[in-house]
Amino acid sequence: MRTIVLALAFASAACARTSPLDYRAPGDAAAEEGPDASLAEADAAGFPVDAGASCVGCVPECHGALCGPDGCGGSCGACTDSRMCMVYGDQASCNIVDIPDCTGRECGGDGLGGLCGVCPASWRCGVDDLCKPAGGGCGSVGASGICIGGFVVTCHGGSLVHTQCQFDACETDGSGNAACTPLPCIPDCFGMACGDDGCGGSCGTCAAGAVCLVPPNSRLGRCIPAGPPPGQTSVCTGGSLIEWRSGTSATVSDCLAKGLVCDDSCQPAACRAPGDARPCGALPAAGHCAGDYAFECVGGKITIHHCRDWGYGGCRRVGLEKFDCWP
Repeated sequence: MRTIVLALAFASAACARTSPLDYRAPGDAAAEEGPDASLAEADAAGFPVDAGASCVGCVPECHGALCGPDGCGGSCGACTDSRMCMVYGDQASCNIVDIPDCTGRECGGDGLGGLCGVCPASWRCGVDDLCKPAGGGCGSVGASGICIGGFVVTCHGGSLVHTQCQFDACETDGSGNAACTPLPCIPDCFGMACGDDGCGGSCGTCAAGAVCLVPPNSRLGRCIPAGPPPGQTSVCTGGSLIEWRSGTSATVSDCLAKGLVCDDSCQPAACRAPGDARPCGALPAAGHCAGDYAFECVGGKITIHHCRDWGYGGCRRVGLEKFDCWP
């Protein structure tokens, strides 16, 4: 959280889009009105916005749960000692969970009775769990290499070189050359009102009278108006909350980094848990990471996991097109 002083000259600055509780992807609806537009109508994301609506406090619910979220942005407990949170109906507890391990292995066992892969015909699985031609050397492998599981296997100086691809993504092109598949860029505008989508595209432009503020070392673009909307002391801009202290001074909070969303469906606007009725909007199908929190679209609704509460190491990219908690 930090306090910013907003000069009235912002009104003439280059801007980016803003809208109350706006998680839509760019272009999903017509451009929004300025920050002084009426908040008495439903916003384009479908949430009723009523400056007079009273907020109902969230009641944490853990029941018999010893870990996992409490439904209000808090925790029922965190798992430690390599234990993970397992949910059984309304109950949740920390349990030891064995995870298959095939890191650096083309073949051989995964530690849980399964196999990490099968070697090509006439090849054998070596003691290092890498596939080798039965006759030794490189066999028929040439400079173009081959894919074995998630490995690129090439021949150099009469010896095989095994290179494991990230997320085991190996493919052979039309010319017969084996290579690791480049990671596709995943556009992500979740929680952003403006700025770059991470793939060279835009997350939108602000309404007149606002400036796009992107904090250092962050992509989280926020539309900051020159002053508070009439009658409002707190407003949402994407996943950020602006709380006005005066006509030119405001505190800006990143709700997503707390595992919450910015909610102005009632007043005052605040960082709140998404509840059961927040459509995914601009949340990519690949998910989204904000610190230790993993945001996922489940059944068309936003679901948030605090990875460390569940016994994971954090949130990061875990596949070609997936962000999630990782062990």
